[in-house]
Amino acid sequence: MKKIDNIAILEDKLIRYSSQLDSINELITINLGNSDISKSKEQDRLYFLNDYIKDISEQLYNLCSELTGGDD
Repeated sequence: MKKIDNIAILEDKLIRYSSQLDSINELITINLGNSDISKSKEQDRLYFLNDYIKDISEQLYNLCSELTGGDD
């Protein structure tokens, strides 16, 4: 397989992973908004993890852009 083909496959995977993480982030945000969890350390941890998921998703997307030369 050519190097360009490998990069295209990697790009598709990165985009898919980023999209899946975005979906998870959105579901968690909706569930936190609808939850009965009062302000607590547990809620703070969930918001932290949700923000972390969003950050990882953005980093994957940025990595994909770097690999493709920012064409997206």
